[in-house]
Amino acid sequence: MIISGIYEDRGQARLVMGNHASALEDFNEAIKLMPDNIDAYLKRAQIKMEWKDYEGAVHDADQVIKSSPNNASAYYCRGACYLALGHKKRALSDLTNAVKIDSTLTPQAEPLIAQCE
Repeated sequence: MIISGIYEDRGQARLVMGNHASALEDFNEAIKLMPDNIDAYLKRAQIKMEWKDYEGAVHDADQVIKSSPNNASAYYCRGACYLALGHKKRALSDLTNAVKIDSTLTPQAEPLIAQCE
């Protein structure tokens, strides 16, 4: 839906400008208008992770992975959140999957993977 995309685009612009609260509102609206908007879910998950709402971020990353099982960024986000929540086995699995799907995530994921072992 076009209107959902407009909210997503504005949310991305606000995110770049550092206005995360307004960006989150836009991503919420984009998802409300188009519940299968995985890009908005992923961006919202990243904001929630940054705000230490790890359970909320895991939920959003789950939505992305259900629709797009090869989304490395979603696995990375969920894995980092699982680690923060103390779920090391789940974190290791997700972080390993992220790197298998997209090896450019290796520098970010390696320190987290080391914390899982």
